[in-house]
Amino acid sequence: LTEWFHEDVWRDGDGLRRALEVQLVGLGSFNDEVLFLRPDAESSKKFLEPIAAALSQRFLDADLLDKQYRFNAHATIMKTSQSLRKARLRAGESKSLPRKLRIPAEAWKDFRNEIVGKHVFSEVQLLDMRRPDKS
Repeated sequence: LTEWFHEDVWRDGDGLRRALEVQLVGLGSFNDEVLFLRPDAESSKKFLEPIAAALSQRFLDADLLDKQYRFNAHATIMKTSQSLRKARLRAGESKSLPRKLRIPAEAWKDFRNEIVGKHVFSEVQLLDMRRPDKS
């Protein structure tokens, strides 16, 4: 999979490394626990959706998936779980900390549609954000 990704995704038809340039257009949140930047529609259609479709097909062909998954392209800028983990390490057993931290929408809603600018990505992480079935 890594070889395919580097050869077919990161390289253009001439074998040159492709720049993954994405226009970032505003903030979003996953369950008030992750703050992220969203790609604009053009960047998503031109670069990100074709990568996701090709990757999904590779997983289907290898029987690693039994159906298509929902693709949600984003650039994470903050995770409360990491902040809380670091706070627990610093505090040790001396302080009682909440189980979860939240990022209130009021803190970032004014930037929901703010144009952030273009970013050239040199790394892509593929993560499965589904929660395990508890049944």
